[in-house]
Amino acid sequence: RRRASSVPRTIWRSIPIRWSSGSLLILAYTAVLIMSILRFPPRNRIISGMAHAVVVVEAAVKGGALITANYALVHGRPVFAVPGDVRRASSEGCNLLIRDGAHPVLGPDDLVEELSLVLGPPAGPA
Repeated sequence: RRRASSVPRTIWRSIPIRWSSGSLLILAYTAVLIMSILRFPPRNRIISGMAHAVVVVEAAVKGGALITANYALVHGRPVFAVPGDVRRASSEGCNLLIRDGAHPVLGPDDLVEELSLVLGPPAGPA
């Protein structure tokens, strides 16, 4: 039977998987390699794929937050951004995301409202 993923079987075997109190932790790298700066883009890709949405609070033009936002768009996840001061480099990424179509978030109500539109209303009591 063919595996749905394009990841070779040998790679799946090399990924450490740990179970703890009903949670699953999948590590793509050994503990020694986890903190390497080169591991952030692949980690961000996984996070954006598992998330229902991505909220960027502060981002420079180049950085991990925008990498995660771009992966979220590739995965078809909605991207939200908090606008910032146009004179601050740390706000430029968020402002560009909003310019390019991200949902602006001015407060918690904006996020709840937008997520309800994207994900549907919260489930009621069963």
